[in-house]
Amino acid sequence: AVQDAIDAYDQAASLFPKNSFMPVLQGSVVLQQGMATSGSVRHALIFRAMSFFLHEYNEAAEAYYKAVQGKVDSKIRGDHGSCAKKLRMTIALYNLARGFHYLALNHLSFQFYEQVLQLQNHMLSHGDICGFTCDAA
Repeated sequence: AVQDAIDAYDQAASLFPKNSFMPVLQGSVVLQQGMATSGSVRHALIFRAMSFFLHEYNEAAEAYYKAVQGKVDSKIRGDHGSCAKKLRMTIALYNLARGFHYLALNHLSFQFYEQVLQLQNHMLSHGDICGFTCDAA
């Protein structure tokens, strides 16, 4: 059943490559599969899941931003590219922290949650209006 979900999410990701939610779903199901197995395969699956949370998410979010950038930039003034990049990194770190939290690796999840909060505080102190501090706190 888990392999069917992985296959379905892989197919959905190929149909919607700019949807940044797909890597989160893929990472979640691969993480589930990793928790259900043992041995070296488990470690490989967990690393693959973390890759979805961090790297694959960032790539999909970047592709989406580039696709809609012209539409957004024509309506909004200012440097929103850097804000969007910081927000993508914040969300990717948050996804990674949630993955470690799910694995009960709290010492690692706390480090990433703290990074999320530090990025948020930095963004807010510099007038960036994008962010989500409540969940990480």
